[in-house]
Amino acid sequence: MSATMIASTTTSDPCQRVTGCCARIGWRCRGDLKSTSKRTTQERAGVRQHERATTCAGCPDVVRRMMNLSLMPITLKEANEFVRLHHRNHNTVTGHKFSVGVTDGESVRGVAIVGRPVSRHEDNGATLEVARCCTDGVKNGCSMLYGAAWRAVKAMGYSRLITYTLPSEGGSSLKASGWRLLGEHGGGNWNTKSRPRVDTEHQQTKFKWAATQSDG
Repeated sequence: MSATMIASTTTSDPCQRVTGCCARIGWRCRGDLKSTSKRTTQERAGVRQHERATTCAGCPDVVRRMMNLSLMPITLKEANEFVRLHHRNHNTVTGHKFSVGVTDGESVRGVAIVGRPVSRHEDNGATLEVARCCTDGVKNGCSMLYGAAWRAVKAMGYSRLITYTLPSEGGSSLKASGWRLLGEHGGGNWNTKSRPRVDTEHQQTKFKWAATQSDG
């Protein structure tokens, strides 16, 4: 969603919803304008001043770059519905130990679902796994969720929390939350003669991450 403002000295503003910081600096919204590089120095300064403000609730056409996010409790049903709508790689899950959400005060912006490890070798009673971490793209949402999940797991008496990412996912949110990259992990599927399964998604190599008591 693009946000653009132009200097306005008239009162015939087509966007009557402009309030707060927009009105104070005399700018109004225009849904789609030229790139910032093509504006004058004065225009660019006004855009930056607007983007730093946090009181633009009355102007939905403007991107609010700085948000006050907070954690919230959330049910598995609600978390799964968010994952279904927003997760680019995975589907919903069937169970969890707990789930946590992040909100901007108006709507859910992200969720994390934590449960027992999928791998039986990790399911030792002291380890849990972040099965899904998903946001709508809100800045710092994933880092906030990973950090909250680890604090909750420690408070419950577990000593280790793991998760897996695809090579395309980077991992900057995990690094920012203090998690350690353990290296590449497997690939393939869980199908065996003793436990036949049909695995259809993401059988390529993944990256394994962990947060432990020694990490703080």
